[in-house]
Amino acid sequence: MDIIKTYLDNIFATLPRTETVLRARNELQASMEEKYRALKAEGKSENEAIGSVIAEFGNIDELIAELGIGPADQTEEEPLLDQTTAAQFQTVNKRSARMIGSGVFCIILGVAAMFLIRSATATGWSEVARGVASLMPLFVLVAVGVILFVIAGFSLDKYEWLKQGFRLPAGLKSELEQQQEQYRPTFTALIVVGVGLCILSPTALFLSTILTVLKPGNGLAIMLAMVAIAVYLFIQAGMTQDGFARLLQQGEYVRSGKYARSGKNSKAEKITSAVASVIFPLATVAYLLMGFLGGLWHPGWLIYPVTGILFGAFSSIVKAVVDK
Repeated sequence: MDIIKTYLDNIFATLPRTETVLRARNELQASMEEKYRALKAEGKSENEAIGSVIAEFGNIDELIAELGIGPADQTEEEPLLDQTTAAQFQTVNKRSARMIGSGVFCIILGVAAMFLIRSATATGWSEVARGVASLMPLFVLVAVGVILFVIAGFSLDKYEWLKQGFRLPAGLKSELEQQQEQYRPTFTALIVVGVGLCILSPTALFLSTILTVLKPGNGLAIMLAMVAIAVYLFIQAGMTQDGFARLLQQGEYVRSGKYARSGKNSKAEKITSAVASVIFPLATVAYLLMGFLGGLWHPGWLIYPVTGILFGAFSSIVKAVVDK
């Protein structure tokens, strides 16, 4: 009997000492001892009985798999998320949302400024001077946008551990769910306003073709400024809502031990997809309106390479600093 007990002690030594594991061990020991006594009653020697019992019950991998248990060092308790940490994360996440939204706003505004300056310097300026004057604010605003992305990325690094899993107290979960519900009308309003601005933005370009006080370049700049505001609202609303989802472990953050992120769109992909869904259709609308209403097929086509290059740079930067 002592041999069976020692054998089981060695087998279960690496498993956590939970009530379920201890109960399974005791049941297995009882079954093995009962089989041992039966074999002894049949006239088997002690060594033969022990050998037969271990041979019959020796492989307990299936039992461990059914219990869903593993070595003790793999089942350590996840950290407990307290109210202070949750509040700090929400503050940093909202601030980062404003920074990322402002960074995108700056980049789009830089494109708007480029067209505005080219329109304003159409006469009395050489082509070289116009190019330099229009590109300078673009480079400055893109640089500001990149700096904001980097700062936001480093701010969120502190909370990377949330991706590894945590325990959420019932009281804090209820409080966060209430906050999420209270934020829902704000989220809806920001999305509605953003969509409205995107729909109305081509109006500025249309008006520039029928009003003499507005040049087509001015109308295009106003349209891009409206789009920039809309994208800022989308990012602000989306990242704040995403913060609640992360803390409450909803959607893509539903986990089993760790967050189940496989096959899900990352935060960077969400941001770039939202921007792309607005920027490229509007670029086409802008080009067609400039062509049909203003006859500016050239240099209106420049909107495509400029938009493509800037969006490619924007996507790379966002992926590098937001979704590490």
